[in-house]
Amino acid sequence: MTVMMLNLLNDPMQKTAVLALASVLVAFTVLIGLMAWKPMTGAKVLAALVLFFGLVIGVNVTMARLAVKSFSGEEVANPYVAGLHYDEEIAAAQAQANRKWRVDAHVTRSGDGAAQIEVVAHDADGAALTGLKFGGWLERPATKLGDRKFELSESDGGVYRSTVADVATGGWVLVLQADSSDGVRKFQSREHLDLKAD
Repeated sequence: MTVMMLNLLNDPMQKTAVLALASVLVAFTVLIGLMAWKPMTGAKVLAALVLFFGLVIGVNVTMARLAVKSFSGEEVANPYVAGLHYDEEIAAAQAQANRKWRVDAHVTRSGDGAAQIEVVAHDADGAALTGLKFGGWLERPATKLGDRKFELSESDGGVYRSTVADVATGGWVLVLQADSSDGVRKFQSREHLDLKAD
């Protein structure tokens, strides 16, 4: 039965969790069997204690490894270097606010799992923003494992589009960035999304 379940699971972490659960069930069954034998001797009590605490420690180690493997806790690869550029980030955010651009993003998910992203960009006077290099990524709020990067291409004046394959349902963060033709960042935003199945 466990082998059949493992064949149905594609994710290695899911397989590990199922194996841990199966181990717990087997150990619990053995523990109950030890306690049911009469008479209760010191060797049986010792075996039951060793099995119980071995089981608890084994499950804790497995869960800790799965937790660290799925999210290390790092947001950036080198926090020290990111900290050195913090003043530049503040200046870029202030310059972006002064431009007063209006950038609206619309994300829809189709039945095949592809997400269509459309961005409409206007300046402070309502004129379409053209000639920008728009890109970004979809990331999960709690992990970096499923990030999906994309580049948007300009289809109409101020309208940029892209399609991202294999986007699961649930919570996502849409990060958009627009650079000028000379590579200077002009716009960046983060928006929380809840993508539902069609």
